[in-house]
Amino acid sequence: ASAANIYNTNSGNVGIGTASPGALLALPQSVLPNYGVAVGLSGTRSTSISIYDFLSINNPLTSGYSYIAIANGAHSSPAKITLYKTRDTGFTGAPVSVAVNDKVGIITFDAAPASGNVNDVASIRAEIDGTPGTHFAPGRLIFSTTQDVNNISRDIERMRIDKNGNVGIGTPSPGQKLTVTG
Repeated sequence: ASAANIYNTNSGNVGIGTASPGALLALPQSVLPNYGVAVGLSGTRSTSISIYDFLSINNPLTSGYSYIAIANGAHSSPAKITLYKTRDTGFTGAPVSVAVNDKVGIITFDAAPASGNVNDVASIRAEIDGTPGTHFAPGRLIFSTTQDVNNISRDIERMRIDKNGNVGIGTPSPGQKLTVTG
């Protein structure tokens, strides 16, 4: 093994295990062949990784999956993904209450059609569905798919589950446990 395994090209790129990094941080597959990139804190019971603004995982291979795996240890607590919404001025600021109709989080499924531009295909969105209380915020889930209308991609709500557990298909205002319109 070489003694020099971290390289700075003085151009802003850093390589670990490669002397010619082609990105801001480059790790060749030989460094972590089973994982790509692994980040952790040695000897602690709590690990936290914060990535602000944007995280992109791209699989340039012609086959295989790009994925995020979140695993939990050998205790009874489940693995958890949290999309967090506050109205403060930054993640480390004091939380300020959300308001009715705030969009809390969205999971989008995107694809590049013939134009090459990446567009939404479908989405699941969480919103505040009523006045937040001291220790809770009522929520709703909205499921949408994209329809091509006059060659313009439009995100159209198909189903929602409101704060009362009412399910609406084809309507944004379900008045009972299941309301189907259309």
